[in-house]
Amino acid sequence: MRQLMYQYVPDTSDNWKIDMSEVEEIYFHNPFGIGDIFVARTFIKEICKQIKDKKNYYCHRWGTHLFEDIPNLEEMSVIDFESKFKADSPFDRSLINHYSSNPSESSAMKTATLNKVKSLHINTWYNTMTEHHARYLGQACFPVLVHNFQSIFNVLKINEIENPVDFLPSVDYSYYDQDKKVAKSIQNIKSKFKKLVLVCNELIEKTPIVDNFNINQTVQEHVTNNPDTAFIFTRADFPTANNVFFTDNILRGKPRPDLIYMGLIAEYCDVIIGRMSGPTTHTLTKANLVDNPKQYIVTTNFKYVSEWAVERDYSKLSHVTPFNMEEWKSLLSKYF
Repeated sequence: MRQLMYQYVPDTSDNWKIDMSEVEEIYFHNPFGIGDIFVARTFIKEICKQIKDKKNYYCHRWGTHLFEDIPNLEEMSVIDFESKFKADSPFDRSLINHYSSNPSESSAMKTATLNKVKSLHINTWYNTMTEHHARYLGQACFPVLVHNFQSIFNVLKINEIENPVDFLPSVDYSYYDQDKKVAKSIQNIKSKFKKLVLVCNELIEKTPIVDNFNINQTVQEHVTNNPDTAFIFTRADFPTANNVFFTDNILRGKPRPDLIYMGLIAEYCDVIIGRMSGPTTHTLTKANLVDNPKQYIVTTNFKYVSEWAVERDYSKLSHVTPFNMEEWKSLLSKYF
């Protein structure tokens, strides 16, 4: 049963604004997982679009090719930031020269002067505004981002978020020069099979959000028993078979990490299986959740994380939350 709903609309009063005429550079920052970096991308794109004539940077630890489709946003590694400014992140206390009296905006936004240049620093993490996060029981889901960025938009005098569905993650893959190559590879696979399944089988450390069980073992029998279904794995450690393929082969030669392409591959698939982390998170685009909904079979230990977006087609979502091995195996058996 669906549980995720919008529960809270942040204050949009005029109690605090930033004079952007004084700001020359904007630094977005998120020190956490690559999935956390991905999900805020459409909000960031809107800020870069509406606040013109600024130099925009995203400081994170996952390479420099995750935002190629936002041309006016330059990615900067944590190492490069530290080398340039002698601080470990845009939110290093040694850099900050403004603390808002508003606790929400204070945790998400700071101003600083970097090499004599006035800058604005924006934290894009789910939990950057604790009271918004708490409304959803501390769970990382899309409504938290909507409320966080509505508060940020308000401070920046950007329009309110009237239709959250428009801010679900989206990627213009033409900037990555991969859309045609991926289409050709997957259409070749699709011509030989009745169904395509993307299996996000990455290995992770156990966290409170997801358990690190062996996905390969839970899908092995279904791969064997369904020779007319193609299974595409994000990690190339599954036994080879005529109906087994790997994203590494489809994306051969692309820079790592290559998770930015998972949403594109998912567009050609019928079913997506995985934990709600890493590769699975990168499939959570408007194209796959709303425009042409895919069947998701996922698991985490928190229901709001499994459901993630209010706007998605819930008839296309099945999940085991919290994770239970027997329930997970039973769910997979319903589909194969």
